[in-house]
Amino acid sequence: LGGTSSGFSSSTTTSNEVTNALVTKNVIGNFSATSTYSVAGIWSGTAATGTTTIANNMIYQMNSNGTFGDVAAGIWVGGGAQTTRVYYNTVDMNRAAQTGGGQASMALAIAGSNPVVDVKNNILTSTGSTGANLNRAIATLSGTITNLSTDYNDLFVSGTGSTIAMTGLLT
Repeated sequence: LGGTSSGFSSSTTTSNEVTNALVTKNVIGNFSATSTYSVAGIWSGTAATGTTTIANNMIYQMNSNGTFGDVAAGIWVGGGAQTTRVYYNTVDMNRAAQTGGGQASMALAIAGSNPVVDVKNNILTSTGSTGANLNRAIATLSGTITNLSTDYNDLFVSGTGSTIAMTGLLT
């Protein structure tokens, strides 16, 4: 939970399978990559079976320098055939990056090819600066989103190039 890594990027996720994980009641914050690495508060890899639940967490002041391929995400969901439930989390991506790169900062990033993800009752904000002000509340790698369910979420972004949600690209 929480930290920087060169092991994942905006287009690939490599992990050992963990099924039926429960990630709850964590406070994670004040992480920033000072070099060309990714940063994530909670990172959930891909799994073929089971249900992963990410609930009741608070994540704040996360960012990276945002060079191409790097990811700044409060919660990263790796996808796969498993169901991932994201419930009652507060994510505030409000930290300015160390070097001011050109990539997006995402409160919730969903990788994989049309994964099954249920997003309910979250506060997802991205107001920090990666140098490009490309803030996203929710972003998905897949352009096809038929297995995503969302309801009762508060979403907010700011910055000239910001948008609440983006599909087909995690940058």
